[in-house]
Amino acid sequence: MKSIRISRKNFRFVFTVFFIVSYLILVSGLGVFLHNQYGVSYLMTFVLSLNLGVIGVVVYFLRSLGIKSYKRLRVPLFFLALIMAAELIFAYVDATQGLAFHILIALIALMSPFYLDKEGADIAHAFILVSLLRLINVGIPLEGISIYYQFLIIYSLLLLSITVYFFKQGIRLFDLGIRSGGVKMGVALGVSLGILLGFTEYSVLGVSKVFPTFFFASLSVFFILGLVEELIFRAVLINSMSSIDPFFALLLSSVAFGVMHSVWIKPLEYFFTFYAGLILAVIYYKTKSLVAPVVAHTVINFVLFQMIPFRIL
Repeated sequence: MKSIRISRKNFRFVFTVFFIVSYLILVSGLGVFLHNQYGVSYLMTFVLSLNLGVIGVVVYFLRSLGIKSYKRLRVPLFFLALIMAAELIFAYVDATQGLAFHILIALIALMSPFYLDKEGADIAHAFILVSLLRLINVGIPLEGISIYYQFLIIYSLLLLSITVYFFKQGIRLFDLGIRSGGVKMGVALGVSLGILLGFTEYSVLGVSKVFPTFFFASLSVFFILGLVEELIFRAVLINSMSSIDPFFALLLSSVAFGVMHSVWIKPLEYFFTFYAGLILAVIYYKTKSLVAPVVAHTVINFVLFQMIPFRIL
């Protein structure tokens, strides 16, 4: 039977629509619908099976269109499904079970050189950092410590983990977009975009005062937070999928970024962070620099958690 041929532009459009619809069903609806309806162990099995089922449909869809590179998408889609399952369980069922699932993901990824080629193992290892983001963020007991110091401790440990990953993979900071060129333009773009997205996210979340007082030095905290998350979701994930069509690398990394905001338990926040992540991913891909994404991420959090709640703007 002759394979169906479709233009690259139309294929991207169809795939994007299909993926976003699947994302909506899995993240926005499933966790809410099944909350308190089934036992945790059954839910874990059900969610994982459904996620893997969606991956199967996507892979079949790619293959039926005659896309030769569909095999390269299987590894990132597989680990993205695991991450989505872990976050659904963490947010809607039981936080401890969700963290346990993230530990399992990290172990599966660590063992990847035994069942994947080097290209696939590199992608799997990149997803370890995504799971570590949740494990370190929530799993370390820091009660009784100022929330500012909590953020500094947590994200310093994550930065250390990322440094170890760079050393293990033989990656230079220059390769990931840490360079001095175009700093002024990147800062200007990051600040303007950050203010716009910060106000937009506040309209989505409507957060109260997470921090007890307005603290201008919190910019340093938000900078470390933004740097860590941009390194993980933009630099590491996108570069680990360098053999894949950049369109899919940007899309999948942005979905992972959106999913990891499950702590807010607001479906609209998933979509905001997905599209905000996609904007930052495109900027990173086009400029080959992390300056604008890191600055934008820093300003978003500063506006969201400090400037608006304390009526500085």
